[in-house]
Amino acid sequence: MYGPLTAELKLLVAHMSWGMTFNEALMDFSKRIDIPLIKKATVLINEAGIHGGDLSNIFESTANYVENVNAWTNKEKCKQCPM
Repeated sequence: MYGPLTAELKLLVAHMSWGMTFNEALMDFSKRIDIPLIKKATVLINEAGIHGGDLSNIFESTANYVENVNAWTNKEKCKQCPM
């Protein structure tokens, strides 16, 4: 279970089982979600996959990137909160 993305990830896997490539399914996923951070993460994953490399390392690096962006965003939001 992946929280709110569970249904979308299941659809991504279904698209691949119907013949889409991983990159095509991932880009379709990105278009459906339409969140800037998801778009950036899918570009990172696709580009890294195109140029080769261990997918587990690619996913781990992308997860770290997303966590860092979220932490920075939350930090910036807290600075704007009234005290």
